[in-house]
Amino acid sequence: MGNRSGERGMERRRTRLRRILWGWVLIALLGGLFPPAAWAHAYLVKASPAPDSVVAAPPSHIQLWFSEPLESRFASVTVLDPGGKRVATGPPAADPRDGSSLVVPLEGTSERGTYTVHWRVVSADGHPVEGNFVFSVGTVSAAPAGGAETAGGPPPLGVVARGLQWAALLTLPGLIGFWRVLARRKGEIPAPPAEAVRRVTAWTATAVLAASLLRLPVETHIQGELPFWGEAWSPAQWAVLIGNSSFGAVFVEQIPLLFLLVLAAWRRDAGERWLRPGPGGDLWLFPAFGVLLPMALAGHARTSVTPAFDVPVDMLHLGAAGWWIGGLAGMAVWWRATGAAGREWYAAVRAVGWGFAGSLTILVLTGMREGVLHAPTAFSLTHTVWGKALLVKLMLVAGMAILAAWHGLPLSGLPREGRAAEWRGRTLVAEWALGMLVTICVAVLTSSAPAQSNPGPLHLVLAEKAGIAEVWVEPNRAGVNHLRLELRDPSGRPLADLETVRVTVSMPSMPEMGETEVALRPVGPGRYEAGGSFLSMGGRWQIRIHGLTRSLEDIDWNTEFSVGR
Repeated sequence: MGNRSGERGMERRRTRLRRILWGWVLIALLGGLFPPAAWAHAYLVKASPAPDSVVAAPPSHIQLWFSEPLESRFASVTVLDPGGKRVATGPPAADPRDGSSLVVPLEGTSERGTYTVHWRVVSADGHPVEGNFVFSVGTVSAAPAGGAETAGGPPPLGVVARGLQWAALLTLPGLIGFWRVLARRKGEIPAPPAEAVRRVTAWTATAVLAASLLRLPVETHIQGELPFWGEAWSPAQWAVLIGNSSFGAVFVEQIPLLFLLVLAAWRRDAGERWLRPGPGGDLWLFPAFGVLLPMALAGHARTSVTPAFDVPVDMLHLGAAGWWIGGLAGMAVWWRATGAAGREWYAAVRAVGWGFAGSLTILVLTGMREGVLHAPTAFSLTHTVWGKALLVKLMLVAGMAILAAWHGLPLSGLPREGRAAEWRGRTLVAEWALGMLVTICVAVLTSSAPAQSNPGPLHLVLAEKAGIAEVWVEPNRAGVNHLRLELRDPSGRPLADLETVRVTVSMPSMPEMGETEVALRPVGPGRYEAGGSFLSMGGRWQIRIHGLTRSLEDIDWNTEFSVGR
């Protein structure tokens, strides 16, 4: 008897050690990929020659500085002379002293007039960003108008590839988790046939692997601007992408775990193992979540100002979604295989209900954080692809929550057998189907620039004891903007006794840029206007308004606001 107790104790200790080992392996894998802080996208900070500048002598090269380090192999810069002829002599090269800078040699720039520079780079989160500007040699001439950088809409091929991957990724962990819940309730909840469990799990793991491998040529096509039915399938190009992108870092972590899961899932006794009680089967949740959670390292959270906080929050969000959607898939398979109703149905609901409720709570809390972070204004929610996809996702999740509440209602007056049970099972499948639609929204969200790229026209009302400053900025995006300013006293009358009015803008997160003064022109009592490229990049900016009255009294207003990309 004592020997048996000792053996059981040793087995429990070995199980705990295995769990700890798997946990540390997962932490090490994720920690090794954890990125340094970066900006939301790689945007142009400055250039030499400067945008809209006039230089006396033709430059031998141009140099561009961006808000984050870049891989020059995924960058392209085109320079056109006043006649439309290309004058760049080679591909852009990274400055060896500054990884965020690109240098492009020029030749044939002796012609006087305006030159156009078009650039395209890939951000750390995998989104292509492009823009253009002009500079002139000697004199200004007609040229295509310079513009701010833009992060284009999601490529359809990229959305399809990501959608397939997300649908499978968000199913696998919760699916295995549901089998483990059934294993813990063996005898209380009828188990589906082991062969059905094996096939569903194996095909899901295979789908994750296939979709992840498909992402390799798709991302090579998008990030490298290579033909999809051509160089995008070149192993040499794959090596460049894997070694020089956040997608590649996640890819090399996922693939070994996926092969492990696929091989394990296709074993003849896999279904029996998933349904067998005991802690050993729980260990497979580590690689299952290990292929899902690192996706946060290649998304928008990775390039936030505070990635050390936002990446774990995004991982929580993904983990909760995977547990809910995958659990629904498992429960749908279980219902179709067993036809469970009545007490068996409610036993299963009780077994997984708290997990689903916890997942919904985590999704709401972390989703609120991500929404505030990436969609700072109502305008950005309704006027961007990212914002619209988020709104659709919220409606779908709300529908899932309503169905989840319906499935868990233990009302004694509800029929528990026959057609009512059949109807409830069908709505369970409908809840899972809504989850699949959510994965499409996730694919669009991860393929699009965040809604903060277009916060919309700015309107600020700043009140101080000495008066009120009302500011309008349109379109409030990086590049050329129009500013209107109205200054009034506390009673609402125009402040007409000002000797001088000065407006400056700066980026608190980039003090090296300094302050830019906005050239105001008076258009009426207490009213001023300005136009120009005083907002050079997207992000959080600070505006300072300083007025000096004729009696030499100072009046100051200042606040921060978001500028679009």
